[in-house]
Amino acid sequence: GYARNFISKTVKNNAEGDVRVGYVRQASSIIGSIQELLEGRQGLFGADASKEAVARVEKAQALIAKFCAECGVEDEKLATFAAAHP
Repeated sequence: GYARNFISKTVKNNAEGDVRVGYVRQASSIIGSIQELLEGRQGLFGADASKEAVARVEKAQALIAKFCAECGVEDEKLATFAAAHP
């Protein structure tokens, strides 16, 4: 419902110019980079790779929380998520 409508309106209103869409793209990119990290293709291994993966997930969560907060959706679960990921 809401997500589909939001995306539809964003596409109609120049998605490239909406910084909120950039938050989601950046979060997606960060999450996608974790696979290579954990496979050892980024020079880190073991505990160091794990620590970096956790840091990336936290950064992605913060970006998604920022997206949710700036979209103006008033939902208790989203508000809780956003508060937990400053």
